[in-house]
Order: sequence, then structure tokens, then C-alpha cells
Amino acid sequence: MTHLGDHRVTRHLYGRQTRDGELVFGGDRQAAGYDKSVDAAGIEVNFGHVAEILTFVGNLAVQRTWTGLMPFSLDGKPVIGSIPQFENLYIVSGLASSGFGRGPMAGKLIADFVHTGHRPPVLAESDPSRCVTPRVGLAN
Repeated sequence: MTHLGDHRVTRHLYGRQTRDGELVFGGDRQAAGYDKSVDAAGIEVNFGHVAEILTFVGNLAVQRTWTGLMPFSLDGKPVIGSIPQFENLYIVSGLASSGFGRGPMAGKLIADFVHTGHRPPVLAESDPSRCVTPRVGLAN
């Protein structure tokens, strides 16, 4: 995380260029629960950091902003696979701030798993069974 209590220690920033030439930057990690409101001050700080690295960006205008949730698992590892207590229930979660880059391959791996019924070995450490405990009274 980027905070120690209520004090910000560092920011998390990423950037990409889209196929049509647009620059997309963002990032921050905050334990904000399910609050998805855009933090205008955070946008300005991110913009400033980008402009320090790519000075020409300082002359550009922000076209749009967004926010989202960052689903961290309790142990920090992705959760990808089948839920053991329920037939035909699969999950891809816990990618947190890496979902932007790792999401497409996670999607392919889970699709292969659903299609073949065989979990790819690379998903062994992402097995959801480490996070899911049986609840009394739930039927399959």
C-alpha cells in the first residue's frame, strides 16, 4: 500500500499509449473501500509526476478521468480458478493494480481451464481454494 495510517508514503503510477496515440496515465493505491469517486487532487499529483518524466505532457490537457476498485487478495496473490464448493463457478480476481497488464492472460488461462477442465500449472499458486472455506448449510 502507499499509505502508513493516514499518511501517504508514495504514489503508484503507470502509463500506456493507446493504439490511436492517446496517452493514458493513472494510478494510486488507497484503502478506500468501495468509494469510486475521482480524487481531483490525486489527478493533479499524477499529472505533475507524469509531466516531470515526460515534460511535453505539461502542455496537454486532461481529457477524461476515471476511478475503479483494486481487488487485493488477503495474501496479495491472484485468485484464479474454480470455486471448490460450487460446480461451474470460476473466478479471476486479486490482480489488484496489475489487472491492466495481467488481465488478458488471466482471462485466457481461465478460458482454457473452463474449456478443457484442466487447470494450467501456472495457476497453482492462484488456486481459490486457499481463500474459500466451506460454510455450513450451503449446498453445491
